Amino acid sequence: MIEDFSQLKIERAIFHRVYAPTKDGKKSPQISQQIIQFDDSNLKKSLFLKDQIIKALSQYAVRISIDDNSPSTTPALIRDFFLKIDNTKIDEKIKFDAFLQHSVSMAHNLDNSQDLRSTSGVLCVISGHIEKKPVLIISKLEEGEDLQIQEIKDGGIFKLDINIVENIIRMHKSNVLKVGIFYQKPKKPDGKESEIVAYLCDIQNIERKSADYYLKDFLGCLYTHDPKFQTQEFYNTTLEFISSRIDDPLEQIKYREHLSSYLLSEVPRIEPKKFVETYFPSQNRIQTSLLNQYESKNVELNGFEKDTEHVKKQVEKMKVLFENGIILTAASVNFASEVIIESTINDITKLTIKSRISKMPLKVTKKRTQKISEADS
Repeated sequence: MIEDFSQLKIERAIFHRVYAPTKDGKKSPQISQQIIQFDDSNLKKSLFLKDQIIKALSQYAVRISIDDNSPSTTPALIRDFFLKIDNTKIDEKIKFDAFLQHSVSMAHNLDNSQDLRSTSGVLCVISGHIEKKPVLIISKLEEGEDLQIQEIKDGGIFKLDINIVENIIRMHKSNVLKVGIFYQKPKKPDGKESEIVAYLCDIQNIERKSADYYLKDFLGCLYTHDPKFQTQEFYNTTLEFISSRIDDPLEQIKYREHLSSYLLSEVPRIEPKKFVETYFPSQNRIQTSLLNQYESKNVELNGFEKDTEHVKKQVEKMKVLFENGIILTAASVNFASEVIIESTINDITKLTIKSRISKMPLKVTKKRTQKISEADS
């Protein structure tokens, strides 16, 4: 986890102008085609921008997480950035063009997410590193009534340079108003996609809760402690633990039943500590290992409000796969009472379903008609 943002090094940035919607409609964003590369020639400018970002994050940053269920395309753009940025097999020009196009898409996403309460301003998309970790920063600066951005065109192409952005920040007494910072943890040895860690600060809100349009609708994120995200993380972490740490398939099914019944119960809160103590054996450090797993995923051990919106479909169904290709799918609420699974000689599994066959689903295929050309007739 990054605790010290002071190691931030800004390397590349682009700025687009977005407009506040009015009752008469929306004005399309002004898209800049100028990517600023920071080097020794503009070092003071990059240090100024870096200082303002660090100042905001150090005082107001809270942990957020990408919402995989968000309709926003910004999370996909963020993931693609990290997929390309440190890939030595990808040409630098491709990375440069992708950064430009992703920033343009983000500007349109921000424009689409704003409502009548939103303000005009500048979207800043910035890339760099913290130590060896690639970093993506997505920030919005409000233009304010006392500062009007003059259009700068170079060969007919609109662009916003770092001097304009610096002026905006100074007019706001050095406050960078909304900053989202994303970095990716080192890749896992098993080849699985590494986690993207994110923080957000919104100086306009004293309670550190950003406007929904920016956090949810634009960035496609949730606060890490949001009940929907916490419930989803609790479910996914428990399921992954059962699959990786419980070897016996029948035991796996038993613990999955416990997980489903717990989430489908009428209890309003999820309490991971009580759940583990109730359903998992104390021997072999199973309980400790699972609690540690929760902590690593920022699941609140002492409890949180239950909201199964993101996992409801998965929780309501139990699916069991057999080596011979047979798949059993059943409603979770009936699984424990209506399905009996036993081990027999040679680890063969005996399955008993306490019910009558209702009907065999019939899937009729459509008849294909062959067209006969005039030449064939």
